[in-house]
Amino acid sequence: MDVFGAVTGADGQIRTLPTSGFAGLLAIPKSSVKTEEEVDRILKFLDQLNEPDLQTLTSFGLEGVHYTKIDDTTLERSTDSVLLESEVEGLNQMVPYIPEGKGLQVAQTPLRLKQTEVQIKNRETIVANPAEPFISEVYSQKGQQLGNIINDARIKFIVGQIDEQGWRDAIELWKKSGGNDYVKEINELYAASKS
Repeated sequence: MDVFGAVTGADGQIRTLPTSGFAGLLAIPKSSVKTEEEVDRILKFLDQLNEPDLQTLTSFGLEGVHYTKIDDTTLERSTDSVLLESEVEGLNQMVPYIPEGKGLQVAQTPLRLKQTEVQIKNRETIVANPAEPFISEVYSQKGQQLGNIINDARIKFIVGQIDEQGWRDAIELWKKSGGNDYVKEINELYAASKS
């Protein structure tokens, strides 16, 4: 097993499929949180989750059950994947990690160290999506269909079921199926945000 970063296409251009960088969000609904005092209590709890011990707890579980502490900074996770998945996985989704991860970390193997190096190197080719914060009416109505067109074509292109022309055809289908309207709307939202 190995780790590799962004790949270079036949035209020399670096290509990658990044995520938006958002792992989700936490919402505090007015329907269930009625007072400012309750909101403050929830925000205090979320803030406390940033403490090192709670980051470790929500990320790795209980010492002696889900992990073994190696030293003051590192741990070794249990090899019992059923235990980890049923009792630990997903708890860290509510942790903001502000300003950073401060809890214990998994002991670094050569492969993990290489992964970190590759991630740092890939920062050089990141292009931020300026449309990320906008809410699109078009996408809320046609997003599933538009996403399916591109995702299906991407997979077919990668595995060789379609060629460059097939990829361009899929993009044209995307445009005709609402993609052009989506691009127009996002450009208008972006322009309005700059004025």
